[in-house]
Amino acid sequence: MSTYSWIGASGADWSVAGNWSPAGGPPGFVDTAIIQSGGTASVGQAESISVLSVAAGAQLVLSAATFDVVLTLDNDGLIFAGGTLLAYGPAVTLDGSGTLALSGANDSSVVSSLGAASVLVNESEAIVGTGTIALVNSQVTNAVAGVIDAASIDATAATLTVSGFGVFANAGLLEATTATLALQSRITNGGTIAAAGGTVEVGNSATISGGTLTSSGGGEVVIGSGATLDGSVTQVVNTGTINAAGGVLVGTLVNQGSIVGSDLALQVR
Repeated sequence: MSTYSWIGASGADWSVAGNWSPAGGPPGFVDTAIIQSGGTASVGQAESISVLSVAAGAQLVLSAATFDVVLTLDNDGLIFAGGTLLAYGPAVTLDGSGTLALSGANDSSVVSSLGAASVLVNESEAIVGTGTIALVNSQVTNAVAGVIDAASIDATAATLTVSGFGVFANAGLLEATTATLALQSRITNGGTIAAAGGTVEVGNSATISGGTLTSSGGGEVVIGSGATLDGSVTQVVNTGTINAAGGVLVGTLVNQGSIVGSDLALQVR
């Protein structure tokens, strides 16, 4: 278990030993890597790291490759993820004041937690862009200070999708600003889901349990015909516009906004 600091030229290859200090790099599965302010490292092949620290003013550029994080990603800078960022440990934390930009063409970026023992917690990062946040029988938590924003970064990309089986818990902000946020899993929502200029689509197999739904700037929350709003444990509060193509309401929906749609098929069961 060693700690390595990036000394490579801007945009140089992560996998080259000479780009790291002390000798013995590049860092691996049990190591800590530090990219200091002004540094930019590029990852073009599969890599694994235990702890990664990206300072303010530093960048990590992940192309179409898989980057495994075992314990902690402390990012105060900018990470461009055009490939797959995989939480590979039992408790992987995304922390810091930086931005994780999902920048893959054609919605190809992936953030994923893998397996029943895997938990990915976004403590305070801004995860911005399009692609997929994938649950693989695992857990993803967006904490109170966490922000996940569906926003267009690549001209060929249009949707940020939350999908798969497991637990997605939101205590912070899930929003769609300049792209579509497609929710296709069960979301335990103690925070806010906002259509802030973009569209939030609650898919036919999705469930939103509790929390606040809101819209602004022409955005709307669209409820699919097979979707469920579950206010049975914690009430769902709508302060914006819900476009209901259908769906099922369980428990309590406090409507402080408007519900529109061709069918208004929200049902109480």
